[in-house]
Amino acid sequence: MKDELQVESGHYTRIVNPLIENLIKIPFKGCELAVAIYIIRKTYGYQKKEDGISLSQFQKGLERSRQTIVTALKNLQLVNVARLVKQGSAKGDCNIWTINKYYNTWKLVNMARLVQRNSKPSLTERLNLVQTARHTKEIQKKYKRKNTSKTEVLHGKQWNDLIDSFKEVNPMYTDFYSNNTERNALEEMASNWGYEKLFSTIRELPKIIGQPYAPKITKPTELRRDIGKLIAFYQQEKNKIINNKPIVHI
Repeated sequence: MKDELQVESGHYTRIVNPLIENLIKIPFKGCELAVAIYIIRKTYGYQKKEDGISLSQFQKGLERSRQTIVTALKNLQLVNVARLVKQGSAKGDCNIWTINKYYNTWKLVNMARLVQRNSKPSLTERLNLVQTARHTKEIQKKYKRKNTSKTEVLHGKQWNDLIDSFKEVNPMYTDFYSNNTERNALEEMASNWGYEKLFSTIRELPKIIGQPYAPKITKPTELRRDIGKLIAFYQQEKNKIINNKPIVHI
């Protein structure tokens, strides 16, 4: 054991000091730092720039839950610290990950959108690294509905569920996590309709795509833009059912 801890034995990971120095300054909300170091260990530790790392490997190496790892990886991508080089195939190939060593390209302004695996809300706070950005322990905001004093809070899991609901209609749905335009569309719709109604509406989209006269909606901005068309389509289908209903003679 003693010999294994010696650099001379070959058990070490070469990494430039500025990368470590800038990485440890980021006030991550969860196990993102641990995940980033694990990626570094699996890549630079084997003199590689990228490596295929499965979720089970992350879980075993970090002793964290699957969902915690998934959230951390999404957050690292959001701030451009980690990059998904290639998504694993259906044949069982692992996702290929790499660390973005060019720390001057990290998008620290997106720290405000990081998700922590914690259901308890907290007061908003500010981080010195990000100017004029509001922060919470999870991605959560208060939405005041029009003509009512009620306030709805969207927490991290609800954000994940809303975005993940587009999976069946858009294979690039994970891009919505870092796309402010798409996220703003979700925020607006959640404010107007409430989380439950918005979530159930998105879940119905796979059932209508491809049907005649149905609007093609594959992302939040399209849903916000074509909500009128979607309502009209549902009404049209409802009328068809009513008109085709057989007459019952009494």
